[in-house]
Amino acid sequence: MSIYPTSRLRKNFSKALKIIPPTNFLQTTLKSYANFLQMETAPDARENFGLQAALKSIFPLKDSTDLLELIFFSYVLDPPINDLTECLTKDLTFEAPMRIALAVKLHERDKYTWEKRFRDLKREELDFETIPLMTERGTFVVNGVELVCLNQLPGPIFFGPNQGPTIGAAKQPKTFKTNGQWPGAGASLGNRWVQDVGYLFASQYKVGLENLKTEIIRRLSGRDPEALWPRDLINPKLVAKALKEFFEDRQLFQPLIKNQPLAAINQHRRLWVQEPGDPPVRADSEGSTAPCGDLYGRVNLLDQPLGPDKGPIAYLAACAQINNSGFIANPFRQVQNGAMAQPINYLAPNEETNQKVALATAKINQKAHLTQQIVAGQVNGKRTDIPVKEVSLIEATSFQTLALNPALTPFLNLDNYSQAINRSEILNQAVPLWRAETPLIETGLEAAVAQDSGLVAVATHEGIVVEANASRVVTKTLKNVRVIKDNAFRVYEINEGQRPNLGRCHSQRPIVKPLDKVRVGQALADGPMTERGELALGQNVTVAYMRLGGSNKNDSIIVSERLIKEDLFTSIHLTVFEIDARETKYGPEEITNDLPHLKKAALAHLDSSGIARVGAEVKAGDILVGRLTPEGQTQPTKKDTSFRVPFGVEGLVIDVQALFRDKLSKDSFERRLELEKARDELIAQRQSATAKCQKALAETLKGQTLLHSVRDPRNKSIAIAKNQVLNKRMIKALSPSVWSGVKFKESQNKNISAKVNDILTRYQEAVKNSRRLYDLKAAKIQGGDETPSGVMTRIKVFVATKQKLAVGDVLANRHGDQGEVTKILPEEDMPILPDGSPLDVVLNAALIPGLLNQGQIMEAQLGWVSQVIGQNIGQLVDEGDPDKLVDYLHIILNERDFIRCCAGLSGDAISRMANLSRKGLHIVTPPIGGATNGDIAYFQKIANIPSGGQIELRDGRTGQRFKRHAPVGVTHLFKLDRKAVEK
Repeated sequence: MSIYPTSRLRKNFSKALKIIPPTNFLQTTLKSYANFLQMETAPDARENFGLQAALKSIFPLKDSTDLLELIFFSYVLDPPINDLTECLTKDLTFEAPMRIALAVKLHERDKYTWEKRFRDLKREELDFETIPLMTERGTFVVNGVELVCLNQLPGPIFFGPNQGPTIGAAKQPKTFKTNGQWPGAGASLGNRWVQDVGYLFASQYKVGLENLKTEIIRRLSGRDPEALWPRDLINPKLVAKALKEFFEDRQLFQPLIKNQPLAAINQHRRLWVQEPGDPPVRADSEGSTAPCGDLYGRVNLLDQPLGPDKGPIAYLAACAQINNSGFIANPFRQVQNGAMAQPINYLAPNEETNQKVALATAKINQKAHLTQQIVAGQVNGKRTDIPVKEVSLIEATSFQTLALNPALTPFLNLDNYSQAINRSEILNQAVPLWRAETPLIETGLEAAVAQDSGLVAVATHEGIVVEANASRVVTKTLKNVRVIKDNAFRVYEINEGQRPNLGRCHSQRPIVKPLDKVRVGQALADGPMTERGELALGQNVTVAYMRLGGSNKNDSIIVSERLIKEDLFTSIHLTVFEIDARETKYGPEEITNDLPHLKKAALAHLDSSGIARVGAEVKAGDILVGRLTPEGQTQPTKKDTSFRVPFGVEGLVIDVQALFRDKLSKDSFERRLELEKARDELIAQRQSATAKCQKALAETLKGQTLLHSVRDPRNKSIAIAKNQVLNKRMIKALSPSVWSGVKFKESQNKNISAKVNDILTRYQEAVKNSRRLYDLKAAKIQGGDETPSGVMTRIKVFVATKQKLAVGDVLANRHGDQGEVTKILPEEDMPILPDGSPLDVVLNAALIPGLLNQGQIMEAQLGWVSQVIGQNIGQLVDEGDPDKLVDYLHIILNERDFIRCCAGLSGDAISRMANLSRKGLHIVTPPIGGATNGDIAYFQKIANIPSGGQIELRDGRTGQRFKRHAPVGVTHLFKLDRKAVEK
């Protein structure tokens, strides 16, 4: 995936040869759990790790006489009964039914020799509870809640000779607990490997299996062997109990922050540095934040989460990877005699020891040679100067020592460094806005963060868009691109409305249109807090740092009424109301719209069933659900207990969900639709199994000669005469079942019949499993929904409300600075720029020297340059002269950036791309080693902006000029998930 999408023009100030994206940590998590389950591997071909190793670790089991034995053969995971959407909607767990094949093996002893000999084998396949499945976002859904499993980095481990981390195997290296502290050499990352989600699940599963083992041994004793079957020995609830306890561990499992892509991906990059169950460690405890040398570029201890997790939580550095052995690797390029190698190598801690590493800010010429005689560098995490001839490695990028949040902060090196890093956690608290913009001044990671979070729909194949709407995007694969056979179309489902999380609602929006060409990794639909597939925390606004009447507080912010009128900082909040109809001692409560004591206007929002319609605009006091409760025994009456919108809530009903315990309460039409959907899935699964079987048979039997004729089972006629040489068309024309027992003439392949039988066995198993799954779904549909005890019907009404920017809200920037909105002024009362346009935001000038964050001033200056250049580009696009536009772009962009953005494009295509830069040219400057004062001064001259960004302003209320010039610019602000009064 490229982190420089060609859909935008970009000016890049990075001094490095290439900015590499952060590790797609979701893929690491997905791969780890996939290896644990081995779902895609045939049962008899699974390797001895993960779930397979856990099951084999307790079997076989024998009784005290050594004549009775319980043997494990394999396990099978069926498709989930409930799909992911249903689990999120109905508070269910996303899991798959699991079956295991076991056998009781009986022996007997010769009465003369006392030798043990085999007597009988009783084999059967048993239902073994269920096992959780992982979603595409690397999460688990438990009772409707989406959870993230943190990776664990326990105490140091020490290996004997020729040993390495034996993850999932029987022997484990000795682990020394350190209670989250980092005590010297023993805590080196060279002796600490990450226990990922697959390892953690395997360990917990073994706990449950050990409990099961004890129960099996107990049941083996004193039983009649002749009447004993595997089902008499197995109690799978013991394993299910262990998994339930595992999910209840809130140290390792956290609810996913669905609607904040940066916070979501940071959850996957967290490391829990304690053993489960250990007491919390204070962040200021001795040694808890004393880093060892090999933490450099691997683990960031300064960027800490806020709240009780501070201390035992650390973050992977922005570019760190976890290698196959579980160690955290750091990206470098090899250097020899000052010449750099292009490939990036990820080195484990022990591989980096004593290496002399040059910093990525070192000067490099076009031939990738270091041009200085002595460069700044580090050895074992300690900064030092190194002669260029002694340099063996160079950092892959300048911000690889940072965690993800500070790596998204431009000009970080000009801020109060430790304060800015500590405050960078504030980015995770940004509220998803109704409409958000990507920052004009980027660090180069915005696209990678958004797309790796799983909240953006991304193209998996190159193609052309043939359909794009609110529900899906369909692409047709280009003819010259290799794709899966017989499948030229790709369908990408668009989530129109996601289940709420932390009081927010979000959906995806397609950003492509028919006839657009798309490439692999290109964003097709935006999610929350993204624009054109890139991270969009807030808005780019024109600001000035100055004092204005009434803004005496250092963190005071004055904003223009324009921001409220145009909903620039408006967020959509979601409130979920749950209404239950219970069984009372006088009878069941009734959900109805038949409330005769109310006027017709009071029932205007209700449908025929008594529930608020989707799309209804409701306010405090309106009825959301009509309900009557029976009361009185001698004189039965019904009391109106309808649920009304509480005070302070006003919004739009966007969704309604209903759960019915009694199957008769379900609408017959709804149940019929659900059954038809399940039946369609059954047919599709059978067709897929048939197609796969026919394909396998065709590959196996083509060229074989029939010994006897083959009859069509539908009409008993001869379909293929004997002595015919089979081809693929003949084989695919018949049902797979007809090939059972068919004989062939001698051929080079002597095992042809065995292969055919194996293919047919797998086909019959697939058909049987699909029917079994359908029966389970049908029984569930006809049997009603799961509801709490005593609840006959549960109604959920989702009401979305708009919250505009208001006094008391807190705005922040990426440098960790935040302030309270104290005044909202009309546009005409805001300070006015020389061109007559009013400012958007006034920030207190005392904010700069007080927090020593000069980086925000640099961002504002460069943002103003970006805005003016964007306006110039827009004017050239309107003039309709592509040649003139290209000439201007050559002035603004260097040759490298122009080739990256515009190579191979026609003048019209360049104009269409440039049209997206009307609001500002996107500029990339890394947090360290980016644009300099000289770079900004040069572009300020091109954009005709005063050097230093100081400008004279006029008071919009009086028209008088302010006495002092004020720093002015364009900066990226976002709204925090709290108000000042709540701090």
